[in-house]
Amino acid sequence: MANHAKFTYQICFFLAIALLVSGFALARLWSGVVISLVYAILWIISYRVQTKWMAPMRLVGYLGLVVAGLLSDLSPFLLIPGISASLACWELDDHRLTSTRSAIAPGSDSQAKLHLLWLVGAIGMGLLISEMSLLLSFELPFGLVVLVVILILFGLVRLIHWLNQSVSSD
Repeated sequence: MANHAKFTYQICFFLAIALLVSGFALARLWSGVVISLVYAILWIISYRVQTKWMAPMRLVGYLGLVVAGLLSDLSPFLLIPGISASLACWELDDHRLTSTRSAIAPGSDSQAKLHLLWLVGAIGMGLLISEMSLLLSFELPFGLVVLVVILILFGLVRLIHWLNQSVSSD
């Protein structure tokens, strides 16, 4: 299962950098392209360092580039999936650091499977909601927004419960 997490990390890293670079390239902001590529090289170098603070620093650095891109009028349709992929990298990297200590624990394979399923579900739902909110433009009363948030949270709790049951039955 560790290979699946590493492969997922590499895909998310590639997507995050590709979306950021393509956003700057489509806006013809070549300095942003260069800065993004330099950041990608620094990300790869810092990935080799096994410290707890490097994963959050990479996430904050990527977030800074996304904010700079949004202030430069880059497409949020590219930047939101990019920050989601970067968030997935942060989560996978943080999980990688904590799971190396407990790799010999029984049931760690099912826990890793549950972790990847939960990560895919959470990132997928977040992307769906955020991209749809960019496409749809209407005003909702505050009470309705609170109700929708409560329903989403209820759905996520049910999803967690279902994932826990499916992993425990394996």
